[in-house]
Amino acid sequence: MVPVRFMDGQSSKLNGVSVHPYWQIVVMRPTSHEWWSGSVALGVEAAVLGITEPTGAYGIGVTPKLIYTFTSFGPLKPYIEGGGGPLWTNFDGRIPEQGSDFNFLVWGGAGATYDLTTQWALNAGVRFSHISNGDTGSPNGGVNYLLPFLGVSAKVF
Repeated sequence: MVPVRFMDGQSSKLNGVSVHPYWQIVVMRPTSHEWWSGSVALGVEAAVLGITEPTGAYGIGVTPKLIYTFTSFGPLKPYIEGGGGPLWTNFDGRIPEQGSDFNFLVWGGAGATYDLTTQWALNAGVRFSHISNGDTGSPNGGVNYLLPFLGVSAKVF
């Protein structure tokens, strides 16, 4: 996690690790062969955050996600994605911008997969994430971070 601050009220620099296992299914296959043709997938993703700075904290949640994958580049498949959902944390009293343990995680990003075989692919990209309690508590300054990632994907079907 790489901290990002936009406003003066966002003084905390969240540093730590994040794990995001996910499942997705293609709901629309490409309909043309142009460079922008692609597939649409819906999915669900778990979010597990381990904050090490400014203090020890954690977050766990689940987010639905939407993915558009460009499919006309052979084994290289760039994509854009986004999602959001509830995030349960222990931020209240630990992270000055968040006055609640119930928060929301909203994120968007881009990346690419590279097919190694018909079942296995490498995955790399970056996301921008925002955590806020949606004005359900005070304060609600929100915290932001970039999440560069690298992973392996397995295709089951």
